[in-house]
Amino acid sequence: MNLLIVGNIVALIGSVVMVIASYVKESKKTIFLQTIQMLLFVLSNLVLKGIPGVVINLLSCVRNILAYKGLLSKMTIASLLLIIIGCTVLFNNLGIIGYVPLVGTIIFTIFINSKKPVVFKMALLISVFMWLIYDIYIKSYTSAIFDFGTIVAGIISLIRLKKNEAD
Repeated sequence: MNLLIVGNIVALIGSVVMVIASYVKESKKTIFLQTIQMLLFVLSNLVLKGIPGVVINLLSCVRNILAYKGLLSKMTIASLLLIIIGCTVLFNNLGIIGYVPLVGTIIFTIFINSKKPVVFKMALLISVFMWLIYDIYIKSYTSAIFDFGTIVAGIISLIRLKKNEAD
């Protein structure tokens, strides 16, 4: 079977897990499902030769495991960001496009513990937009479709959140 098809099938499964995670109410279950999703994206990125995505998703799994265990302090976040940046620079095989998801991951990681829903959702939207660009470039079309859907849903959610704050 063509590697492009295999990579997209794995990405599709990861994207479905991502959607399921978005409906789960309990934070720990959401983080667990996001970790499964990222591991599937690691495999998909590996098949599609997107090494920056492999590195970033693997280290994001570490971030999620630490968050799951309640060990995500500011110092841990800073250390993880330095490791993510260093490893992405070291293993980047895609030039400037390899840094696009890194920017999104940095933004999301900085705001992962935000208590303000608008700030958290904005960080997530920016991150997903960066991954959309990257996914299109590495031909992870199934991921890109779900990224786009996530962005649309996120914008709608932000609008509703702002409307509720105004009321």
